[in-house]
Amino acid sequence: MFREVQDAQVDDRYFTPALRAADKVGLRSPLAVAELYDASIQHGNGSDGDGLPALVRRTTAQAGTPAEAGEKAWLDAFFDVRVHDLTHPVNADTADEWRTSVDRVEAVRRLAESGHQDLDGPFTVTAFGSRYSIR
Repeated sequence: MFREVQDAQVDDRYFTPALRAADKVGLRSPLAVAELYDASIQHGNGSDGDGLPALVRRTTAQAGTPAEAGEKAWLDAFFDVRVHDLTHPVNADTADEWRTSVDRVEAVRRLAESGHQDLDGPFTVTAFGSRYSIR
């Protein structure tokens, strides 16, 4: 029962908002949705300048919509916007902690560059110096 409550909270607070954000801008690939989900967990979904909605707005202002730029180009711009936010957050109190997590974004970027947008294995992900094999 406790696990069900935890799963429901994660869905309500992070996964569902990430799905809505992906749908709103027109992202379709599992990798793009996973990146927005990860950003939702780390940055939150509030109205502050570091939240997922702000990151999506900045990305779209920079790159255009995924329909205009192409999903791959939009996602690459999102990686850039997110890395910038991790290293220069609006809320300076998070800067030291967030700066250490840039490789988490770069790991997903490497997956995108290697053509694993559908997250179909097998592939290997390297993050924070550790390798993980997905089959």
